[in-house]
Amino acid sequence: MDNLSGFASYPLIVNEILFSFLSYSPGPFWLALAFAPLQKYAMRAFDIYLIVLSAIFSILTIPLIPDLLLFVATPKLAFFQQFLSSELGTIGSWNHMILGDLWIGRWVTHDSINRNVSWCIRLPILFVILFFGPVGLFFYLIYRILFLKKIWLIPSEK
Repeated sequence: MDNLSGFASYPLIVNEILFSFLSYSPGPFWLALAFAPLQKYAMRAFDIYLIVLSAIFSILTIPLIPDLLLFVATPKLAFFQQFLSSELGTIGSWNHMILGDLWIGRWVTHDSINRNVSWCIRLPILFVILFFGPVGLFFYLIYRILFLKKIWLIPSEK
């Protein structure tokens, strides 16, 4: 855990700016998913944004890989609590959640378009994903099973 204090040495304003960027910049991309999911340039911008978030996460994470590998190999609740309570842990986890929710939203949007799911069904599910990613994914998967009779996420071989 010694490396975790390194990020805290950045000025607080850097952390605040990064946190604000991560909090407010996804908005236009959620709107693109909701209202322009078939527009080529909107989805290219969305993909570039995912790359930017992935780069930020990588920059924050790579220096901590030795400590994080130790955690993954022998997970301890106290270590995870300490990590999440650090500025780096908070910002990194927030980035991870936003990136994951956007990825889930993108997959659900395009899967539902490919399966001709109505926009009236897709939009509320996307709204839930925006705030509670895995809950929205769960709702969509249940919808797929009950109404589309599609259980598997990958096409089955014929």
